[in-house]
Amino acid sequence: MSVIVNISNEDPAFELLRITKGLINAESIKDKWIVHSKVIKVEKVLKIIFEQIQNLLEGSDSDIQGRFTLIAFLLNSRKNNELTLYLITNLCSLTEQRKAAMQALSFLYDTISEGFLKFAIFKAIVSQAKNADLLNMILPHLQKIENFSKEWAEVSSGEKQEFYWEISKLPINESLKAKFIKMLISETSELPHEHFEEAFSQLISYSDASEIGSILQLPCIHKIYGHFAELVKILQEVSVPKYLQFKEHHEEYLESKNFNAEKCLDTIRVLALCDLAKQHEEFTYAEAAEHLKVSEDEIDEWVVKAVTFNLLDARIDEVERKIRATKNTSDQSGGYWENIGNLLENWERNLNK
Repeated sequence: MSVIVNISNEDPAFELLRITKGLINAESIKDKWIVHSKVIKVEKVLKIIFEQIQNLLEGSDSDIQGRFTLIAFLLNSRKNNELTLYLITNLCSLTEQRKAAMQALSFLYDTISEGFLKFAIFKAIVSQAKNADLLNMILPHLQKIENFSKEWAEVSSGEKQEFYWEISKLPINESLKAKFIKMLISETSELPHEHFEEAFSQLISYSDASEIGSILQLPCIHKIYGHFAELVKILQEVSVPKYLQFKEHHEEYLESKNFNAEKCLDTIRVLALCDLAKQHEEFTYAEAAEHLKVSEDEIDEWVVKAVTFNLLDARIDEVERKIRATKNTSDQSGGYWENIGNLLENWERNLNK
């Protein structure tokens, strides 16, 4: 909800002129456009003001808020989308007042009702934040992107897809990147293969063992071919030896896709341990070490990881050097993945922890 601003009962356009007196050059505003303290040609007056937008960003936060609350009210009342886009473009073009421009854009977002205009405003805010190294200011908004995106129903999947792709390239934390990449590949099945391949690469890199199953069940996974199709098959088989061989043979290719091969190796080892627990309720350190291709001294660590990801409940017998699996929640068969929507929601909640 926007902050309530004290506004008088006079004509809003005339009040805007009054409170911006001294900030704008009013010579281009013709006297005949104003009759008895009421602006007759509101669109023409607003366009002249928007051409001098940098002046409206001078002063205190409350000053800026008052001006743009009036502007947003006038734009909403006139339903002039072209004029609103003109204002957004001008605010986005400012290079010396990016922080103030972001503030003004946020006022507009709260007030403007059309979804495609809200989308344009949000994009402008992200652009200003990126160019001014102010991304930390908008991280809370990016974390709640699902809520914002609900207001963009009028925007095409292609436009949203391109925007999510741009955000996934920003220097933000891995969990947030994963959120946007998931939204990117879920938005449409028409993502170009080269983008989809890189997006999938990053998604696997930024996700942990508890999330891989839901990723491999995404409907668009069938679009993958080539080297990453091999990787998908290896992940589905949870074969550590095959992954190590794949990693060795395609090291340069994986690096070119910014793939975190070591993190993926950790993931597949956790899944391999769970796979072993499906086959045997009890197994030795030696059997686990062979299955994961690690030393026996490391087995405790991998059991702890599987338990931490809530994929396995197990008891460690250090005397007999055995693992006893009491519960395995990593089984992807049957109805476990039946409701993919719920799984994706759980995945997003985990990313935000």
